[in-house]
Amino acid sequence: MQPRGEVSPRGVGSCMVMRQEGDPCSRRSAMLHRPFLVRVVLRSEKRAGNHRWWKPKDCRSQKEVVSSALNSHFSEMLMTSAAETLSKRAKRASAVLDRTSYRLVQTDQEREEIYRLRYNAYRKEGVIDESSDRLVTDHYDDLPNSWIFGVYWDGELYGSIRINVLSREWRSSCAADFYAEIVHPLLDRGQVIVDPARFVADPYRERRVRELPYLTTRLAFMACAYFSAHTCFALVRKEHQPFYHRMFLHRTIAEPKAFPGLLRPFGLMAMDYPSVCHQVFERHPVLVSTEAEQRALFKR
Repeated sequence: MQPRGEVSPRGVGSCMVMRQEGDPCSRRSAMLHRPFLVRVVLRSEKRAGNHRWWKPKDCRSQKEVVSSALNSHFSEMLMTSAAETLSKRAKRASAVLDRTSYRLVQTDQEREEIYRLRYNAYRKEGVIDESSDRLVTDHYDDLPNSWIFGVYWDGELYGSIRINVLSREWRSSCAADFYAEIVHPLLDRGQVIVDPARFVADPYRERRVRELPYLTTRLAFMACAYFSAHTCFALVRKEHQPFYHRMFLHRTIAEPKAFPGLLRPFGLMAMDYPSVCHQVFERHPVLVSTEAEQRALFKR
């Protein structure tokens, strides 16, 4: 038997406990005989060189000490796991972007291809009625503050989005006209607003690329960065709003309403770009873009 006051290996794993007469912490609680908890905590402590982690003057209960060590141990595990996850996301984002390209629509043939893609996507979603020309377009496509993009995966058209940029000089877009009472006061205060619309994906190909919604939305984030936007809008059906709130930190600022030619109502959501962009980029590295990329797509 070792003299009282010496460090002695105790039972489970590599547990070493200081025993001293009169110390209220010297009594063994049931916690020290739970192999899983003690093994996780005390092996970690031993690796760290903390063989005397249980001090005689420490009069906390053993449960509190073990709980504290557990919290510290698992916090380190979570931080390591988070760093590894972010690294994996960044690598995945790089691999995905290598296969993705964006093209600004310029020719009549490109426009027709995009308009037909819209029609197919909307019909699959049940958003529009059938039409003979099988095209979807409106006058917002031809505005000077409008950019229409195709999203290509390995050279094939997979998606599209239209970006309208609003300012004191450019005051027309789908959201600005249908929610004028909300949008125009913001423009009068000097805000720059990015209004993405006609967000569509090829209904026959979209499942092949799970990142397609992010790759398409990325163009809106690029526009926000390039034009130093204060706000980014999104016209979203009610059932899709939780996704926008969770993934891109949008908030609903106007309830859904009916739009001409559409069978389902759309509500207006908004994101305060300067305050949340870094948080969104940390979650979704695929949304990050360079100034050169932004300039190549939006400079006129």
